[in-house]
Amino acid sequence: MESGADQMETPLLGKRLLLVRPQGVVSQLEVGLQQLGAVVETIALTQVVPLPLASSSVVTQADWVLFTSQQGVLHGWQYLPVPIPNIAVVGQATQAAVERQGGVVSFCAKRASAKGLVTELLAVWQQQRITQPQQVLWVGSALADTTIMEQLFTPAGHTVVCVPVYNTVPLVLSTGQLAGMQQQINEFSPDAVVVTSASGVEALATAGLQLGVTCTLVSLGQRTTHAILTFDWACGFVEVLEPTPRGIAVALSNNS
Repeated sequence: MESGADQMETPLLGKRLLLVRPQGVVSQLEVGLQQLGAVVETIALTQVVPLPLASSSVVTQADWVLFTSQQGVLHGWQYLPVPIPNIAVVGQATQAAVERQGGVVSFCAKRASAKGLVTELLAVWQQQRITQPQQVLWVGSALADTTIMEQLFTPAGHTVVCVPVYNTVPLVLSTGQLAGMQQQINEFSPDAVVVTSASGVEALATAGLQLGVTCTLVSLGQRTTHAILTFDWACGFVEVLEPTPRGIAVALSNNS
């Protein structure tokens, strides 16, 4: 019998989780879920498309640049001001992406979300008695909810410029590919399907893949939840308050 300590270390032990992710993207979320004991399979229904930066979006100077994803680093690094400002990231995977570009991270948030990053960064500035207004450059997805940045930075007197450098769009899949995915789902028989973005939800719904009534859709973020509520599903869903492996474990535990 598993001890209480073991259950805390592997709260997802034996859970079969299907992770919807973009094509060709290595997800650190998958690794984290496996470390918590889950059996994880992935399906790719979307792809990441770089966006050309409009001349009006070019920022020549900033005090800080924020990255909330590895894709933001990959597609946005070339647009950073020179000299490169202080860099803040959401987690270790994004920090590693910065370091692969030769950059140095000044701040890494403990909570891997945009809200966590901004909240923790503002707290650090307060501790360091940084009172002068900061110019902040956020580089990321065109689909990301940028209002959280403005809601937290603006009241504190700081300026944030949001620069989208990539988009996520549905893959065009053949009838045979969809049939293969449905067979994969049927054979895997997931306990839950983890969807990390609204575009992933839309692609899943459009593909018409059947998940089964005993399955649970796990939504990472309010925009993803809004997308889920747009469609009719045979299964239930749960929203994760903290978009991390531990957050997913808590949400599934509360839902059981």
